[in-house]
Amino acid sequence: MLAALLLATELAAQTPVVPPGRDLATGVYLQPGGFEQGRGPDGNTIIFDAPDGLVVVDTGRHVWHSDAILAYARERDRPIAAILNTHWHLDHSSGNGRLKAVYPNVHVYTTSAIDRVIAPGGFLTRNLEDARGMLGQEMPAVQQEEVQIFLDTMTHPEVLRPDVVLDRSQRMRLAGRRFDVHVTNGAVTDADVWLYDRRTRIAAIGDLVTFPAPFSKPHVRSVGARRSTKCGRHRFALQSPVTVSR
Repeated sequence: MLAALLLATELAAQTPVVPPGRDLATGVYLQPGGFEQGRGPDGNTIIFDAPDGLVVVDTGRHVWHSDAILAYARERDRPIAAILNTHWHLDHSSGNGRLKAVYPNVHVYTTSAIDRVIAPGGFLTRNLEDARGMLGQEMPAVQQEEVQIFLDTMTHPEVLRPDVVLDRSQRMRLAGRRFDVHVTNGAVTDADVWLYDRRTRIAAIGDLVTFPAPFSKPHVRSVGARRSTKCGRHRFALQSPVTVSR
């Protein structure tokens, strides 16, 4: 009992403070993610206000991030009507299940790239076997919590799958709001999604651009949660932590 109390106290002390969100434009809200030491990252979330409810682009990894999304929906008194995952990486999609638990009728829009990695022998399936083997090992409390988050997500991998498969670029309505939805093959994953809102000239592009340096570049370090950047008349909502060369 004492050990459990000490573990709970340690985790509470190490739970990050959720970065405050802000409006990018009328009807477009940014909930920043983060990249805390010792933890997996949370990608940024972009929320569009649509006629039928909120369109949530990426749902983060941690409970506190999805709680912030749900809190915004409550504050606005608007349901979450659609989830769009730019790609299957778990810092962009682990919150799907938590949001669907509150809004069970919400549809997830993304590509079918997730299917290969959760199939037998796939990347996430192999990692699941390794994570299960770590449960009985000695490890810091934060690492134990991160492993458990992964296990909880993979207990119901169906929430990572699309309810509506995006297999081509098209102009379409999400929750009654029109977007230009683009599918890019062979990107960060087998197929990524990004969308453009003509009304506000905001593009939510996931990890297709990691400004100013890509994650794949050697010797990079995090310097905080990225928000948005402008290029001419357009604004790109970037959804991963900023990286810079050492």
